[in-house]
Amino acid sequence: GLASYTSAFYRSTLAGEKILKSSAKRGSLEEGKEANFCLFRRKLMNRLTTKSPEEVLRSIFFLKIALLQMEA
Repeated sequence: GLASYTSAFYRSTLAGEKILKSSAKRGSLEEGKEANFCLFRRKLMNRLTTKSPEEVLRSIFFLKIALLQMEA
């Protein structure tokens, strides 16, 4: 079957760090570690606060796809 959005998010972030054994340098927001993260407008986040984590990740993935299509 298909992976869940939560599983896909893990696989595209922390799983790679674990496989590469680089979690000492990356993988969490701790002082001294490298990080990549996204910023979202408060209006968008307010709409997502009542949703499950799976629904939030689904919304973010589809937002990214829409933005990529607009750039093309």
